[in-house]
Amino acid sequence: MRLVHVLAMSVVLCVAFAAHAQPSVDPDTDAARRHYQKGKELYEASSYDEAVKEFEAAQRIKPMSALEFNIARCYDRLDDADRAIAAYERFMSSRPADPGDSAERIRKLRARKAEAEAEAMRASIERDRQAARKAAEARAASEAHNDKPVDKTVKPDAVDKTAPDDKGEHAATVKPIDKAEIPHDEPPPPPPPRSKAPALTVGALALGALAAGGVLLVVLHNDFVDLQAECAMSCAMSKWASDQKENYLAVGLLGLGGALAVLDIVLWGLASRAPVEATQTAWHVTPLISTGGVGLSLGGRFE
Repeated sequence: MRLVHVLAMSVVLCVAFAAHAQPSVDPDTDAARRHYQKGKELYEASSYDEAVKEFEAAQRIKPMSALEFNIARCYDRLDDADRAIAAYERFMSSRPADPGDSAERIRKLRARKAEAEAEAMRASIERDRQAARKAAEARAASEAHNDKPVDKTVKPDAVDKTAPDDKGEHAATVKPIDKAEIPHDEPPPPPPPRSKAPALTVGALALGALAAGGVLLVVLHNDFVDLQAECAMSCAMSKWASDQKENYLAVGLLGLGGALAVLDIVLWGLASRAPVEATQTAWHVTPLISTGGVGLSLGGRFE
């Protein structure tokens, strides 16, 4: 199919180049005519990529707005929307008397370009979606493989069929399974040894109570001997009352020391036993001393 503007340009250039043999012909016009004529022949032969080169060469030598239409047509045939639109717009900017279908072609090419860009965007999104799905499937397969329980049964490939039996035939012998390949739960760490701190604390308190009670008894005995030598049975009760309270205190300290000693023995026995499980204990020992007597508060917390 011949272009209307190609034919029109041919007529224009033929008229312009009629005086080619005369010495006054512009060399640029002559060169542009040759490129145009060759481009026209190539276009009619459907060699659009070569034709557009000739039209552009003619346009560079002798710019004419009609050539922009021919250039746009070539790029339009080559499906190069960007260059075709640019050439059509250059042609339309010259306000031609006969624009032909240039405006319609610009609209269609822009719509085609927008559709191509949208299709490319949809294809990119679909590729990303498929890549994400494949990655999720691979991740799920890997997790399923890691969580799969170990099969400890003898598999067919673990049977050695190469060993001959007594009849000369190959008998199936079971290969031993390497135990190092079978995962097993590690035994729990042994519980920590029992703390001896409570026994040491109670022992120290017992020694302190026994020592204090013993010292106090010795002092009371000396005071009693001195008081008896001074006034025998004729002393007032007020003198005996103070010594009597101190005597109660000494006896209480001795009793407390004995109780602590017994408790210390029990605690040492518990500390020397092998622990059954790891436990945490918190002990507290609080001595209670008042004018009415002596006592001991022992508490503990097991976790």
